[in-house]
Amino acid sequence: MNINDIFLPPTKLGHYEVGSPISEGAGGVLYEAYDPVLQRQVAIKFLHSKLSKNSRSLARFRREAAAAANVYSSHIVSIHHLGVYESNPFIIMEHIDGGSLADLADKGPISVRQCIDLMSQAAKGLSVAHNKGLVHRDIKPANLLITKDGALKVADFGLVCFQENTDTAPMECAKLTAPGTVVGTPNYIAPEQA
Repeated sequence: MNINDIFLPPTKLGHYEVGSPISEGAGGVLYEAYDPVLQRQVAIKFLHSKLSKNSRSLARFRREAAAAANVYSSHIVSIHHLGVYESNPFIIMEHIDGGSLADLADKGPISVRQCIDLMSQAAKGLSVAHNKGLVHRDIKPANLLITKDGALKVADFGLVCFQENTDTAPMECAKLTAPGTVVGTPNYIAPEQA
């Protein structure tokens, strides 16, 4: 990503105190922040600047926030607010105090017991999402966050697709995904997509 595509946020966003970047992905940059009113850490995701001018990317970003905000599970990152600051959309969400499954795997082997526990938690979160008609479409170790207490939370619904029990459901996905485009992270997409 070009440095010109990265939005540098203010040090204050409303009452939130914006801190350092936590991570960056294809769609945006995640910053740590503090909410002095509720006295808690939060995370703020800003859409990359060049994507904020693209109507499809904006729709996908709004959809990401709305999808995750309407799924109530202890295994899905909570969304607190969707807003815009100087034409730059942002999502304020729950801050996870640990790291990702990718971070954990980088430290060395994961025991079978811990792996089963973490994947069971991921399955519970995804099951709640699926019951709401949501398909994540980008499950990978970097999008599975683990708190210091060992609780796993599914994050980043940026490629979410709504599947309803109707003939129009595939069209909902098609509106946000260009025909012939593969979505997801190449190392983690389904073999039939590759």
